Amino acid sequence: RGFHNDREYFERIQKQVAESRFAESIHFIPFNPAEQIEQIYAGVDLLVLLSSYEGFGLPVLEAQGMGIPVLCSNLPVLQEVGGAGAVYVDRADVSACAEAMFRFISDPNFCDRMKAQALENVTRFSWERAAEQTLAVYGSLWD
Repeated sequence: RGFHNDREYFERIQKQVAESRFAESIHFIPFNPAEQIEQIYAGVDLLVLLSSYEGFGLPVLEAQGMGIPVLCSNLPVLQEVGGAGAVYVDRADVSACAEAMFRFISDPNFCDRMKAQALENVTRFSWERAAEQTLAVYGSLWD
Protein backbone atom coordinates (compact mmCIF):
# COMPACT_ATOMS: atom_id res chain seq x y z
CA ARG A 1 0.00 0.00 0.00
CA GLY A 2 1.25 3.48 -0.70
CA PHE A 3 3.40 5.18 -3.22
CA HIS A 4 6.70 3.97 -4.53
CA ASN A 5 9.73 6.10 -5.23
CA ASP A 6 12.04 3.23 -6.20
CA ARG A 7 10.40 2.31 -9.50
CA GLU A 8 12.86 -0.46 -10.42
CA TYR A 9 12.46 -2.19 -7.04
CA PHE A 10 8.66 -1.86 -7.15
CA GLU A 11 8.49 -3.33 -10.67
CA ARG A 12 10.74 -6.23 -9.63
CA ILE A 13 8.48 -6.98 -6.64
CA GLN A 14 5.35 -6.78 -8.81
CA LYS A 15 6.88 -9.24 -11.29
CA GLN A 16 7.87 -11.67 -8.54
CA VAL A 17 4.39 -11.53 -7.02
CA ALA A 18 2.73 -12.00 -10.43
CA GLU A 19 4.85 -15.10 -11.06
CA SER A 20 4.25 -16.58 -7.62
CA ARG A 21 1.53 -18.95 -6.50
CA PHE A 22 0.31 -16.16 -4.19
CA ALA A 23 -0.47 -13.70 -6.99
CA GLU A 24 -4.22 -13.78 -6.28
CA SER A 25 -3.69 -13.13 -2.56
CA ILE A 26 -1.32 -10.16 -2.74
CA HIS A 27 -2.71 -6.77 -3.68
CA PHE A 28 -0.86 -3.53 -4.31
CA ILE A 29 -3.02 -0.62 -3.20
CA PRO A 30 -2.01 2.86 -4.38
CA PHE A 31 -1.52 5.88 -2.15
CA ASN A 32 -4.67 7.93 -1.59
CA PRO A 33 -4.17 11.18 0.36
CA ALA A 34 -7.90 11.42 1.14
CA GLU A 35 -7.97 8.22 3.18
CA GLN A 36 -8.10 8.29 6.96
CA ILE A 37 -5.73 6.20 9.06
CA GLU A 38 -8.46 3.66 9.86
CA GLN A 39 -9.16 3.17 6.14
CA ILE A 40 -5.48 2.76 5.32
CA TYR A 41 -4.96 -0.02 7.85
CA ALA A 42 -8.39 -1.68 7.61
CA GLY A 43 -8.00 -5.42 7.19
CA VAL A 44 -4.23 -5.35 7.65
CA ASP A 45 -2.82 -8.34 9.55
CA LEU A 46 0.86 -7.39 9.32
CA LEU A 47 2.72 -4.24 8.30
CA VAL A 48 5.76 -5.13 6.20
CA LEU A 49 7.99 -2.09 5.71
CA LEU A 50 11.16 -3.19 3.96
CA SER A 51 12.48 0.28 3.22
CA SER A 52 16.06 1.05 2.35
CA TYR A 53 15.61 4.59 3.72
CA GLU A 54 13.22 6.19 6.20
CA GLY A 55 13.27 9.65 7.69
CA PHE A 56 11.29 8.62 10.76
CA GLY A 57 9.11 5.57 10.13
CA LEU A 58 5.65 6.91 10.92
CA PRO A 59 3.92 3.85 9.34
CA VAL A 60 5.51 1.73 12.08
CA LEU A 61 3.84 3.80 14.81
CA GLU A 62 0.58 4.06 12.90
CA ALA A 63 0.34 0.27 12.60
CA GLN A 64 1.46 -0.31 16.18
CA GLY A 65 -1.16 2.14 17.41
CA MET A 66 -3.82 0.07 15.63
CA GLY A 67 -2.52 -3.14 17.23
CA ILE A 68 -0.99 -4.40 13.98
CA PRO A 69 2.29 -6.31 14.26
CA VAL A 70 5.25 -4.92 12.33
CA LEU A 71 8.05 -6.45 10.28
CA CYS A 72 10.53 -3.94 8.94
CA SER A 73 14.02 -3.29 7.68
CA ASN A 74 16.76 -3.26 10.27
CA LEU A 75 17.45 0.42 9.68
CA PRO A 76 18.57 2.19 12.87
CA VAL A 77 15.72 4.72 12.63
CA LEU A 78 13.12 1.96 12.38
CA GLN A 79 14.68 0.09 15.30
CA GLU A 80 14.58 3.28 17.35
CA VAL A 81 10.95 3.97 16.49
CA GLY A 82 9.62 0.39 16.56
CA GLY A 83 11.46 -0.64 19.71
CA ALA A 84 10.58 -4.08 21.01
CA GLY A 85 7.26 -3.87 19.18
CA ALA A 86 8.62 -4.91 15.79
CA VAL A 87 10.72 -7.58 14.11
CA TYR A 88 13.71 -6.41 12.08
CA VAL A 89 15.33 -8.06 9.07
CA ASP A 90 17.91 -7.25 6.44
CA ARG A 91 15.70 -6.42 3.48
CA ALA A 92 18.26 -7.93 1.11
CA ASP A 93 18.02 -11.31 2.86
CA VAL A 94 14.98 -12.80 1.13
CA SER A 95 15.04 -15.95 3.28
CA ALA A 96 15.05 -13.93 6.52
CA CYS A 97 12.16 -11.81 5.27
CA ALA A 98 10.15 -14.87 4.25
CA GLU A 99 10.90 -16.69 7.53
CA ALA A 100 9.82 -13.66 9.58
CA MET A 101 6.57 -13.31 7.61
CA PHE A 102 5.90 -17.02 7.95
CA ARG A 103 6.40 -16.82 11.73
CA PHE A 104 3.76 -14.08 11.99
CA ILE A 105 1.36 -16.15 9.88
CA SER A 106 2.00 -19.54 11.49
CA ASP A 107 2.52 -18.71 15.17
CA PRO A 108 -0.54 -17.00 16.68
CA ASN A 109 1.11 -16.74 20.13
CA PHE A 110 4.11 -14.94 18.67
CA CYS A 111 1.82 -12.66 16.67
CA ASP A 112 -0.23 -11.83 19.79
CA ARG A 113 2.95 -11.07 21.77
CA MET A 114 4.16 -8.75 19.03
CA LYS A 115 0.79 -6.97 18.94
CA ALA A 116 0.98 -6.41 22.70
CA GLN A 117 4.57 -5.17 22.47
CA ALA A 118 3.57 -2.88 19.59
CA LEU A 119 0.78 -1.31 21.66
CA GLU A 120 3.20 -0.87 24.57
CA ASN A 121 5.87 0.68 22.34
CA VAL A 122 3.57 3.28 20.83
CA THR A 123 2.93 4.76 24.29
CA ARG A 124 6.45 6.23 24.14
CA PHE A 125 5.24 8.70 21.52
CA SER A 126 2.65 11.46 21.43
CA TRP A 127 2.10 14.56 19.33
CA GLU A 128 1.79 16.57 22.55
CA ARG A 129 5.18 15.37 23.82
CA ALA A 130 6.75 16.06 20.41
CA ALA A 131 5.35 19.60 20.43
CA GLU A 132 6.58 20.21 23.99
CA GLN A 133 10.07 18.98 23.16
CA THR A 134 10.18 21.06 19.99
CA LEU A 135 9.12 24.18 21.89
CA ALA A 136 11.77 23.45 24.52
CA VAL A 137 14.46 23.30 21.83
CA TYR A 138 13.29 26.58 20.33
CA GLY A 139 13.05 28.12 23.77
CA SER A 140 16.63 27.12 24.57
CA LEU A 141 17.84 29.14 21.60
CA TRP A 142 16.74 32.35 23.31
CA ASP A 143 18.02 31.57 26.79
